[in-house]
Amino acid sequence: MSSACVLVGPDQVHLITDGAAMAWGKLVGAASKAVPLPHLDAAIAVRGKLPVAREITAIVSTFPDLPTLLSTIENLLKKRFRWRLWGLRDFDLYIACLHEGAPAGFMISSVDRPGFPAFRLKALGVAHATPEVSPETLRKASDKSDSSTARNVAIAANMLLAEQRKSGIVGVYGQVTSISPRGIVMQIVKRWPDEVGKPIS
Repeated sequence: MSSACVLVGPDQVHLITDGAAMAWGKLVGAASKAVPLPHLDAAIAVRGKLPVAREITAIVSTFPDLPTLLSTIENLLKKRFRWRLWGLRDFDLYIACLHEGAPAGFMISSVDRPGFPAFRLKALGVAHATPEVSPETLRKASDKSDSSTARNVAIAANMLLAEQRKSGIVGVYGQVTSISPRGIVMQIVKRWPDEVGKPIS
């Protein structure tokens, strides 16, 4: 599992991810974790094993509208993934969206996380990062992203990713997916010289 962060601003929400695909502590490739869903005014990211992430992405992308997704995703994922196989099916699903006309972020996980019981969809605050970062870094990133200029959002994303990279599971590139009433914009804000077959240093 690697990076997923959500920064909720006054007029848009930003989903920050990295591009590392890891197995057995080594980089096995690059994979975009952010998936735009324009028909839902949303983007999602899944932290977890690639087959599970693909399955969840396929499930979420079939919803006709955001209210239906938010009201039924708990039961659907619980029925599908409740019986886990020694952690192989663990996941965190992040949803960054325009909810009732306002930027918002949600998370649901297959395991208990601090403040997030398993299989309970919960709204995120103005800033959330997994892996965790210091409260000061989270606050600074949130403050920086409030201006919503692409440059400031890139700076905010790099603050979060730089601290998360110390965990050894964040790498290849940093990506920001921004959702606003104007649409969905994706940008690469950082690249690292990570090598396939080696640990992230």
